[in-house]
Amino acid sequence: MKVSQQQMLVRYQPQDPLTTPAVEVRVDSAPTLSNDRISVQDRVETVKPDSQGNFLCQPGTAEFHQVNTFVIANRTLNVFEKALGHKIPWAFQGDLKIHPHYDEGFNAFYLRQDHSLNFFDGFDKTLGKTVAGSESLDVVSHETGHAILDGLRPGLMGWFGSGEAPAFHESFGDMAAMLTALQDDGVLDRVCAETGGDLHKPNVVSRLAEEMSQGINHTYLQGTRPENWVMRDANNDFLYLKPESLPENAPPEVLASEPHSFSRIFTGAFWDVLSGVSDHFRQQGQDPRQALISSRDVMARLLARTVELGPNRLNRLSQMGQAMIEADRRYFQSEYADIIEKTLQARNLVPQSSPKSPTFSRGQTPTNLSEADRMLETRQTGPKLPDDLKAQALWKNDLGETFIRYDAIREVDLDPKTCTDLAASLTVAMDDQGKVFHALWEPVDETSIELARQEVDGCLKSDRGYIAQPGQGREKLIKVPIAYANPVKAKG
Repeated sequence: MKVSQQQMLVRYQPQDPLTTPAVEVRVDSAPTLSNDRISVQDRVETVKPDSQGNFLCQPGTAEFHQVNTFVIANRTLNVFEKALGHKIPWAFQGDLKIHPHYDEGFNAFYLRQDHSLNFFDGFDKTLGKTVAGSESLDVVSHETGHAILDGLRPGLMGWFGSGEAPAFHESFGDMAAMLTALQDDGVLDRVCAETGGDLHKPNVVSRLAEEMSQGINHTYLQGTRPENWVMRDANNDFLYLKPESLPENAPPEVLASEPHSFSRIFTGAFWDVLSGVSDHFRQQGQDPRQALISSRDVMARLLARTVELGPNRLNRLSQMGQAMIEADRRYFQSEYADIIEKTLQARNLVPQSSPKSPTFSRGQTPTNLSEADRMLETRQTGPKLPDDLKAQALWKNDLGETFIRYDAIREVDLDPKTCTDLAASLTVAMDDQGKVFHALWEPVDETSIELARQEVDGCLKSDRGYIAQPGQGREKLIKVPIAYANPVKAKG
C-alpha cells in the first residue's frame, strides 16, 4: 500500500496463526475495506473502522478475517508492483473481490471467472476449533499470488495444454507468501533467531500454512503425521522428474505429478537461490538480518522479472529457470548467475531450447495496442506469424522498458462434442531507446494440441479443473484452477 498523509492502525496476521501472533501496522486510511484494486465481500456485514479510524479486530472473529485478507492481499500486490515498478493489471476488468468465508472445509482458491479470492473454514475435530484460511498470511498471500501471476501471464492459467504451468502457479503462490511474510520485522527476527543466517535450517517462513496443515493432518490423514508437519516446505530436496513418470497422487513426503506436489521442485529451487544470495551478502559483511532483507528484495525483483521474461504458456518448469537466468543477466549483470545455474543443475531444471523467435528492427516504441500491432506489421522478421496475432497488453516499467503481449486465439476440437480455445503467444520487450532485447514466440502446434487433449481427459475423469460452456451443438471447456473442484455449467 502506498504511504499517504492519512494512515490508520490495523491488526493482521504476519505469517500463520499457529506460529506467529497478530501485530498492528499502519496502512493507508480508508473508511471501508475497499480500494481501486481490492474489495472485501462477505456473508456477514463488512466491518467498519472504530471511533479512532482504526481496524483493530480480535483474531478469530469474522471481522478480523475481513481485515486480515484485505491487508495481506494489498501487501502481496505491493511486493510485486514495487519489484516491477509498474501497476500490475488483473486478468479481468474491475477489482479483485475477497470472500473470507466462502465455504466450509480446508481449501482456498482464486477464480478469474468471477474475479475472486475464496477462503474456507475447516473444523479440526481433534482440537475442537475452526481453522480459517482467511486468518493465515501463507494462505491469503498464496491465493493473491495466483491473481498477480494471472494478470502478468494469463496464458499460464487460461489455456489447457500448458504442461507444468499449474505447478508453477502453485509455486508462485508459495513464493509470494514467503516474500510477503519477510516484509514483517517480527518475522525477520524470528527467522534469524531460528537459523542464525543459515536459511537451510528449519524456519517459520519456509514452512507454509502450518495451521491448515495441522487441520488436514487431523481430519484427512487421521493424525498420521507429526504435529509439526506441513503440507509444503520450501526447504526440500525434490529433484525434477518428468511428471508423466510420477504417480498422479502420492503421500505428502513423495513427489507426485499433482500440481501442488510437483510445485515443490521450483519452490525448493527458489529457496535455494534465496539462501545462496543471503550467504553472498553475509560474505560481503552484512549481518544475518540485513542479509535476509537484501536477499528478500533481490529475490522479489528477480522473480517478478523472471515472470515478465518468461513464457505465457509453459511446458516445462525449466523454461522459468531459463527466464531467471535471463532476468539476472539483464537486471543484475549476472551477479547471481553462479548461484542460479548451480541450483538449476542440482534440481535437474536444466533449460531447454525454445522455438525460434522473430526479430525486430529498431524503431519508435509503441505507446498503445494499435501502434504495437503496426510494429508487428512493419518491423518484424523471422518466422511467419499468424495474421490474427494481436496485441493484448502493453505496459512500461520504471526503467523505461516496454513489454507487449500478443495473442492469436484458436478454437481446437477435442472430440466431436467438445472444444476449447488455445492461444499462440508472443512476448516482446524493448529498452527505453526502442531496441527489442527480448522476444519469445509460443506457437499452437500439434504438440500443444495433444497436451491440451491429455489435460482435458484428466479434468473430465476427476471432474475438476474446468467449466463447461454450452455452445452450438457442443460444449466449450474453459480451464479453471484445480482447487475449484466442482465443475459447473457456465451461463451461455
